[in-house]
Amino acid sequence: MTDTKTLVLVGAGPRMGLSIATVFGAKGFRVALISRSRRKLDPMVARLRELGVDADAFPADVTDAPATTAAFDEIKKRYGRIDVMIYNPAPDFREGLVPIADALDVTVENTAPWVDIRINGMITAVRQVLPDMRAAGTGTILIVAGGSAIDPAPALGNAGLVSGAQRHWAVNLHKSLDGSGVHVAFTGISGIIGTGGPKSDPDEIAPFFWDVYTAGTGAEHVYRIPFTPETAAFVAAMRAEADRALAARAGDTADRS
Repeated sequence: MTDTKTLVLVGAGPRMGLSIATVFGAKGFRVALISRSRRKLDPMVARLRELGVDADAFPADVTDAPATTAAFDEIKKRYGRIDVMIYNPAPDFREGLVPIADALDVTVENTAPWVDIRINGMITAVRQVLPDMRAAGTGTILIVAGGSAIDPAPALGNAGLVSGAQRHWAVNLHKSLDGSGVHVAFTGISGIIGTGGPKSDPDEIAPFFWDVYTAGTGAEHVYRIPFTPETAAFVAAMRAEADRALAARAGDTADRS
């Protein structure tokens, strides 16, 4: 039986996800990557393998509970026990899959996609690893969300609403599991990755997650990225791009009906 530990990264992307996987892989972890697109995962796996990391892709849409469960089943068959699970799906606004709404404009409709990705997907993923971790008396679950979970930002009304719920459950799990050997924590990234100077670079942020894992204490930890004019411009452009993508999708749907 190998003593090599396994990280499952849910919502693995080519920026933050790859950087986190690289950090854990360099410490001897095997890495299992879950995301919707194998097209995006395969280059990440190739890069990790170039670095000598035992890594593989397990495509699944986190909004599809059976598919997510099946991906975890495959990971367990391949690697056995899962030691660390990091939940960090980042919606692609360019695809028009999720809207961004100001606090005054929050509706059930524009919040539902966030709930599917961030809440329902999170619950499904946690349920795949938590029972085994409790039985073993060891394991780490890190729930990642934006800083609006702690410092509400009106411009991210629906996203922040859901991020706050993620934080709430992560902290409650931490409290409920006190003394069990299983560490659950909320890990917030306050700011926009890539817009706050060197400190906002994914490679600079990734060791934060390793530090939280190795410390094994605390219900919540926040990595703060400096707010710059570039950050404000990015948020405005992100909202505009999301609106355009949603309008385009609505037009395509109308044309087909």
